[in-house]
Amino acid sequence: MSKHFMPNFYVPPLELPLYWRDEQTGVLPAAIWAYIEHGADKTKPEPNADQLALIIDYAQYFIKAPCWDMSEVFATELSKLREQATKLQSVADIHAWIFDCMEIGIDPF
Repeated sequence: MSKHFMPNFYVPPLELPLYWRDEQTGVLPAAIWAYIEHGADKTKPEPNADQLALIIDYAQYFIKAPCWDMSEVFATELSKLREQATKLQSVADIHAWIFDCMEIGIDPF
């Protein structure tokens, strides 16, 4: 389990999620870069357990942002993405989830 916690607020006025690159400790960006680098080059290590937990926490925080509720066009897909985010456990799960997000124009990372 991650030792870090996601914020419980979103950026007004649109209630956007905070951007992962702006996290001040550098821990979240390092975790996401580990994920991205492994995805681009399988010889690079996967995120470690703490990083994986942090990436999953961020994915759940990100997809819960109220700004995504503004479009009723993708309400069903958004509901599915939010449910999927609660079940993420692995790099493969995250990859599939991001692909599904991108299908409706949401890019978490």
